Amino acid sequence: DATRTGTVGDARQIIGVSGVVFDRDANYPAVATTKIKIDGDAKVNGAKEAVELINTYGVADAKSAFSLKGGTYNKDVSALLDENSVAEEKDGVYVVTTYYAQVGKTKYATLQEAADAATAGQTVTVLNDVDMTTDGNLTVYAGKDIVLDMNGHSIKGANADHKNICVSSGKLTLMDSKENSTGRIYAETPYQEGIYDKPLVEVINGGEFVMESGHINSVSAGNHQFVIGAYYDSKVIINGGTIESGGYAINGSNDEYQSPTITINGGTLVSTSSYAISH
Repeated sequence: DATRTGTVGDARQIIGVSGVVFDRDANYPAVATTKIKIDGDAKVNGAKEAVELINTYGVADAKSAFSLKGGTYNKDVSALLDENSVAEEKDGVYVVTTYYAQVGKTKYATLQEAADAATAGQTVTVLNDVDMTTDGNLTVYAGKDIVLDMNGHSIKGANADHKNICVSSGKLTLMDSKENSTGRIYAETPYQEGIYDKPLVEVINGGEFVMESGHINSVSAGNHQFVIGAYYDSKVIINGGTIESGGYAINGSNDEYQSPTITINGGTLVSTSSYAISH
């Protein structure tokens, strides 16, 4: 019943029957740092609103408490979304889609979709933090020559197939255009033989990886996890940025039949437990 109300808090704030209510007017210490995230297959319904913001005093950043990256709602939540998410009506409900990457003026729901759409020399700009451990990895295939701009965001991966960045016969240039960026490509999962034992960035089959700027870090994943693996006639060129690893920052195969090339022109390479480069 959309007409029914109730009260909450010490001030007995009157609220309607909504699925989620954020009372920004509440005078509690944590209200300014409250975060509400809804994603994936979540379903939120309410008689008044699916998600309601109470902001009587017009606090400018009140909407920033919400991170609605997915979900299905029985009421329109467009007013609470940022510029990289949309709520589309489908069969009487509103489905939120978040865009994680952009090529030119077109936005895409995954890094892979953006990379597949990019033509030679185009830049794939990251729009939101990405989790490759749950949402799929990024593979740069033969014939592709793209730039990945972190744009101040982070990409979480793992040292495992289909959870990492794989440059297979194509070319990937990494950069971060955001000044004083805290964004990074990183892994947290400890070594597990046969599963979590791959490079965080794998360059194979004649692929080429160029790092101009940015930050890649696998230290938190433990001493056995390394960052970049160069195999099978591939090329790795480091011109800038920082690579920090629990194992090797760069591992190039010593197999004479693989012949990878590693070129260091700049940047910072750190290993907390071994050589920065093994080749």
